[in-house]
Amino acid sequence: MKIMKKNKFRLGVKMMTICWIFSFLPFCKKKQDANTHMHKTPFEELVQRFESPDRDNWQKPEKVLDVLEPLEGKTVLDIGAGTGYFSIRLAKRKAHVLAADTDEKFRKYLQERLKKLDAEIASRIHSIAVQPDKIELKQKVDAILIVNVYHHIDNRVEYLKNLKKLLKPKGVILVVDFFKKELPVGPPVHIKLAKETVMQEFKEAGYSLEEEPLGLPYQYVIKAK
Repeated sequence: MKIMKKNKFRLGVKMMTICWIFSFLPFCKKKQDANTHMHKTPFEELVQRFESPDRDNWQKPEKVLDVLEPLEGKTVLDIGAGTGYFSIRLAKRKAHVLAADTDEKFRKYLQERLKKLDAEIASRIHSIAVQPDKIELKQKVDAILIVNVYHHIDNRVEYLKNLKKLLKPKGVILVVDFFKKELPVGPPVHIKLAKETVMQEFKEAGYSLEEEPLGLPYQYVIKAK
């Protein structure tokens, strides 16, 4: 009788463990899908997409950067800098930019692009390689910009806790990402993250939040301190 009870207990523990593991599968799959979607797209196509003249119409980059003003002399970490779409605009506003990316192709692309820029503007941008799960810097920054990248991040709450260590006392993080619905731009719906999810994760990581009502047609903007 005791043996049967022990076996039932062990079976119950195994079933609970299996259920616990499988409960995370949709979460893991979503993040895998986000990165797969990115890597399956040819690099040249990504560059064209990121630098499309039409992007300015819906991304409204200058309006986004106005939220971070004053920027002159400030140090900004641009996570997922890609082609330098925001990094260059930040440098034009006289910010010192750490253009961070995990992808060597984008880092090389940006470095080549900087050679064609005005020397003074280019000197304010430093392309840096970072790991997907954690960013380590030798200095603290005034602001962190995360545009169209947040849904790619793994272990987001821990990632955000790490970012908090990189901020100066009055530093801020600005997140811009796509509404979780069908849109003419951005990733598929199942990859996107709802604004409420992002805000909850920031709160779990110990941030206070402000929603910035910029009126972007396809995206929400969240400011965290």
